[in-house]
Amino acid sequence: LLLGMVENTLNQTVPSIEAFDKALKLEPAYVEARFYRANALIDAGRSEEALKDIVILKQGDKTNPAADYLEGLYQFQNKEYALASASFDSALRAESQFPLALLLGAISNYMTGSKERAEDLVIRFRMKEPNNVAARKLLASIYVERIQPKKAIELLDPVYTSPNRDVGTVNILAQAYAKVGNSDEAMELLEESVQLDPTSASTRTRLAAGYFNEGQMDLAESQLGAAIAQDPLYHQADTILVLGYFDAGQKDKAFEALAAYAERNPGSPGPKNLEGVLYSRLKDSAKAEQAFKSALVFSPGDPFASDMLAKQSLLQGDQDTALSYYKAVLQYHSGNLQVAARIIEITWASGERNQAISDLEDLIKAYPDVLDLRSMLASYYLVSGRPEAIPALFQTSTGKWDNNPVSIRQDGIWWGHKYHQKVAGKGARLGPCLRSPGQSTGSKR
Repeated sequence: LLLGMVENTLNQTVPSIEAFDKALKLEPAYVEARFYRANALIDAGRSEEALKDIVILKQGDKTNPAADYLEGLYQFQNKEYALASASFDSALRAESQFPLALLLGAISNYMTGSKERAEDLVIRFRMKEPNNVAARKLLASIYVERIQPKKAIELLDPVYTSPNRDVGTVNILAQAYAKVGNSDEAMELLEESVQLDPTSASTRTRLAAGYFNEGQMDLAESQLGAAIAQDPLYHQADTILVLGYFDAGQKDKAFEALAAYAERNPGSPGPKNLEGVLYSRLKDSAKAEQAFKSALVFSPGDPFASDMLAKQSLLQGDQDTALSYYKAVLQYHSGNLQVAARIIEITWASGERNQAISDLEDLIKAYPDVLDLRSMLASYYLVSGRPEAIPALFQTSTGKWDNNPVSIRQDGIWWGHKYHQKVAGKGARLGPCLRSPGQSTGSKR
């Protein structure tokens, strides 16, 4: 075990795995060796092998935060961010042992759209490691999206002035300067990012988007042409080119670029989805619907096409058809919790409140560690006159959510409801704090 730990510290992954293998052959029940081997296997990109160790660790102790942390690493590496965020939350029962769970949990929440939870976690991580560049970049990205670009600039300026600045830092700074209205500085940074990484299609695409915003069509076309040549499968470049022409009023060129995109990607739903977007902007709902349905032929259950068609059905008052599109997504993407929650929201909105609550309770049984689902159910309980059921949603034997802002807020709603019952009229002050069903979850400052 000690030999494996030393080899791992020296970044000698293969020798460290071999050492942990020997330790486990001598003592198969050696939990610590199994943990370190799984961690090393994940670092080596051998996550499926690591999963066997993770399963054994969780079978031995289902409340083991080390196993939760490893499971989070496995899910994170496989881009299962909703599941990873829940696993890292569970691992935070031993936060002092696994501080990286804060940062990886923050990234996972960010990737699933839970920006407030991501901010809470990354701020906690920065209290431990204030100079961590990845944490600075994540928090800066959140600030840019929150229209707080000056905070983002303050965070990243020290990184930018260091000799080790990277393309990601430069790109986030460019967005921040664009938000404060300094387009000259933003464009200089975007041009620098291409110099730092000239082979990156995504970097050239960002610069092209900036040129489009500046009205420099020739430069935008040049960068996007290079991006598409570098990586024909990077669909964002084609998307920016088509939408750039369209937004500039050059609709004929937009459709020509769309046709070229479709020709290069004959079996992809991307071009048809983009065609649907163009017709939606042209207010031609029939052609938009036809394009999105064509995307589903290429990729049954495609989340984007299904979502657009479902929204169109809802606008027409056809909830049954909308539900059928969302349910089709789950047939091909069973782990898509956002779609599963959307189905429940539609069921709730249709007046079938008991069914919505029952479905959400079942979903929570399948994904017990996803806190946002519990928060959603708490709001349903409150509106349905069952506030007494709320506290049990956030009470666990391990106290895993004791310091979580979402559970603290829901606890406040519960006590606020009791206070409202006791003191007539005072509860009206709580109105802004209560989240209506369907709104995003997360702590509100």
